[in-house]
Amino acid sequence: MSTTSAMNDVVALLESQHRAVEALFGQYSSSSGRNSQLVEEVISTLVVHSVAEEQHVYPVVRKKLDNGDAAADRAYHEQAEAEALMARIDDLAPDDPELRPSMQRLEAAIRAHVTYEETNLLPRLRAALTQAESADLAGKVTRAEQHAPTHPHPHAPDSPIGHKLTGPIAAALDRLRDHHH
Repeated sequence: MSTTSAMNDVVALLESQHRAVEALFGQYSSSSGRNSQLVEEVISTLVVHSVAEEQHVYPVVRKKLDNGDAAADRAYHEQAEAEALMARIDDLAPDDPELRPSMQRLEAAIRAHVTYEETNLLPRLRAALTQAESADLAGKVTRAEQHAPTHPHPHAPDSPIGHKLTGPIAAALDRLRDHHH
């Protein structure tokens, strides 16, 4: 996957991010011991990805696809469930015995979500967008990810608008928090 196509094609961009997340889960499950750094990396990668999707991808899905509302709602709810799991994981101590099983549950949830997106939502999105629209959306996703929170904020109002408002504030606090770790 060349970066140029990912920059000009929102579906290629999202799929390459899905592969990156799967690789991180793979590293985590083959690692032994606490590895809290890897847990944080998995979670921050997922949070950044899902906030960008909620802000930019799902609204386009609603507008452009037949039954787009149902598709976006399903994807949104899957991510909300994953976010609730991530918030619990974020609160666990690195040596908590719940951590590994919670990460396995998260991986299963993300795998199901990725499968749904890649077999249903993204192919339909690719067909519905012009090359210019796809490139524009890829740019928006990339920019959103540079400002997205890196920790789950499930208490944020559960709406894309809520994410837009709490995003920048939460992101600033998260980056401060990451910096001190």
